[in-house]
Amino acid sequence: MDNERVDAYIKEMMRLKERRERENQKSDLKEIARELGMSDDDFEAVEEERKKMLESAKGLLNHQQSDDAIALLETAYNLEPDDAETISLLAQAYGMKYIQTNIPSYKKKSEEFASLAILKNPQDQKAMELLRSVRYKPKKELQLGKIVGLVVFLAVLGLLGYWIMSPSSKGSNNTPAKTEQTLQPNYSNTNNIVSYTNANGESATFERAGSEMIIHYEGTLLKGKTKSAEKNKYTDAQGTNIAEVKAKDSDGFKVRTPDGQTLLWKIKLAGDKIKISNNEENRNPYEIKRKENKIKISKNDVEITELKGKDKFSEAVMYLTDIPKPQRYIIVAELLMRNL
Repeated sequence: MDNERVDAYIKEMMRLKERRERENQKSDLKEIARELGMSDDDFEAVEEERKKMLESAKGLLNHQQSDDAIALLETAYNLEPDDAETISLLAQAYGMKYIQTNIPSYKKKSEEFASLAILKNPQDQKAMELLRSVRYKPKKELQLGKIVGLVVFLAVLGLLGYWIMSPSSKGSNNTPAKTEQTLQPNYSNTNNIVSYTNANGESATFERAGSEMIIHYEGTLLKGKTKSAEKNKYTDAQGTNIAEVKAKDSDGFKVRTPDGQTLLWKIKLAGDKIKISNNEENRNPYEIKRKENKIKISKNDVEITELKGKDKFSEAVMYLTDIPKPQRYIIVAELLMRNL
């Protein structure tokens, strides 16, 4: 097929889009194709290419590659501006890009395409959920920050008041014992929120609400939901599955790919020790041991670090920086749900 005719076809479509209001556009695409000398077979070939673009874009979105997905979807959209699936996928792609970058222009595009997708298909659940999650994300993060900040402020104020008013602080030569600053969890009684930060300054917040676990980090949102006694599913802000967690007994759990077929990480629980490996045989695992108000992290019998004043396995996993962040934070979330 002549590529120049395809390019001319796209340019003609763009010219018509600029001339007409989008909601009133009812162009006869086949008529345009005939005017450009394209046969019915040529037109069908263009349609097949467009469908392939959609399938490729879905795969890119599953792998968090928003830029490449947007490029394909914009081309598919130019070929067929009224296709509901293309519009819905564009809303998801721009929503993902906004979550990744926090740039307002991507938020605006995501909202526009999500709204248009709902007009095309009122049953588009992904578009409706996306519109809610993207539109209210900044407010939610602001509220979360206020809650954590208020809890920390009140705790510090209370300790300061206690020290000032306590008898031992008046007329005594004893100085307060120096304590090591530790990154212990910050809990909110109302929302069950925990925030962790590791030595590299990587921070994540975990919020448990009933059977759900919500993870926030670097402008990214992950959501875990219990599907059964043995299975949890984790999705991103667009509702795309990113991991599955399986747990058959109290001995541990496994983090797998979204289809549940491939093991990513195996976590073995054994009293005051856990092992984390990327294989079923537990070869070359990370080993985290808890003893006398400290935690030691090692691999292949070589100590990586020692965390004094800590007793939570979940916090220790924050220091396993070789594990990709989404998978690492899912492991942290699962340990928190087990109060570890």
